[in-house]
Amino acid sequence: HGGAIGVRKSALEFKFQDREERCSAEKRAIAEFMARQVREGMTISLDTGTTTLAVARALGPVKGLTILTTSLAVAWTLAAQDNVEVVLSGGTMRRTTPDLSGPVAEENIRRFHVNLAVVGADAVSRAGAFTNETGVAGITRALMETADRVALVVDHTKFSAVAFVRYASLSDFDMIVTDEGCPPDVRAWLGKCRAEVVFVPVRKCR
Repeated sequence: HGGAIGVRKSALEFKFQDREERCSAEKRAIAEFMARQVREGMTISLDTGTTTLAVARALGPVKGLTILTTSLAVAWTLAAQDNVEVVLSGGTMRRTTPDLSGPVAEENIRRFHVNLAVVGADAVSRAGAFTNETGVAGITRALMETADRVALVVDHTKFSAVAFVRYASLSDFDMIVTDEGCPPDVRAWLGKCRAEVVFVPVRKCR
């Protein structure tokens, strides 16, 4: 009943670099759409993950942003941009991905307030959004709870994946942005969500 038991397509099996290459066109399309929702001078928190990293790369044209993140990859991507101020959460560096986590990171996040949180997930079902690691669940939840609005950004493969820990229900999101590859059954139950749901068209490279 809405659980996360299973072994198929677990995102835990993929290293960060491998995951970054998967569905790269879809992630880029999602990121470009998300960047168009951002306005000059906004404060934004960016979660760990390859789709949120794609969002960071797409934010280049937007000026005057302040970005809070736990992701060293996001911070490094934005570091060269003069028009963005990057705030790292602090915390303990994870061994499997270039991210900061732990109680210090979560406590520091809760000292901030942002206009928009952009978060990802290892899996999404009717029951909500899931991650494979318990430490990440608390961090992502903190990012959500300190934002005026929350956007979930995931490619279509996350709707057939399974992950370990639920960190949010679908009703916790204001916007869910995915790609046009979502099958009809997924589109049907997403359409019943409180959130604004966007299926972004994808330009495939030839």
